[in-house]
Amino acid sequence: MINRDILTDYFMKNRGSRSVCIIGYGADGEVCADCLRGIGTEAVVGVRPGPSWERASKAGYEVFFISDAVEMSDIALITHPPDIFGAVFPRFIKPYLRAGQELWFTDAGCLELVSRGDFACPEGVGIKCIENCIE
Repeated sequence: MINRDILTDYFMKNRGSRSVCIIGYGADGEVCADCLRGIGTEAVVGVRPGPSWERASKAGYEVFFISDAVEMSDIALITHPPDIFGAVFPRFIKPYLRAGQELWFTDAGCLELVSRGDFACPEGVGIKCIENCIE
């Protein structure tokens, strides 16, 4: 479970004026979106069509296909677990990353996949894990 207070503080200290997309709108994605909204940042949500798209839309978020959300944002916050990340990263995330962007992860398992080279990021893409916000 994500600690909302720690996560909100993390966003305030690390986001700056950069735009954020939240990839995935399960429990973690919903909390992240709410925390960003709470500090006055309207993040967009990137998901595949289906129930998550509908829930995020009903909650008042702009919803885009994952690739479009990544392309338009400075920070892509990945809220998926490693198995889903492994399925979406090569096709919907990696091709749309550019130097200067950052990938933030709520799951250290995804960070490990990227760090050990299973899913290499383009040069100049920063990587962070915000797992210290997870209780």
